[in-house]
Amino acid sequence: NTRALIDNLVRSNAGTRVSGNQRRITVQNAPALLTTLQSRSPYGQTEVDVLVTVQTRDGLVYAVFIAPQNDYRNAEPVFQEMLRTLRVR
Repeated sequence: NTRALIDNLVRSNAGTRVSGNQRRITVQNAPALLTTLQSRSPYGQTEVDVLVTVQTRDGLVYAVFIAPQNDYRNAEPVFQEMLRTLRVR
């Protein structure tokens, strides 16, 4: 489930934390959760990690979109377009 995935990401990536509330969204007409996390990039910057999870009959499908915090506003429309075109079976 999404909570277990988030816990695993936080545990395995030092400095990663949830930075906002989860939002319910839809991906290809399926209910999904969007969770924003922050972490330290290998380059010393803070990065925004946007986790999108969709529960399917076969299990949890997820995507992570990553951008430096300073560039997130420019990257967000690209993430939205990628999400719009994502196909989940």
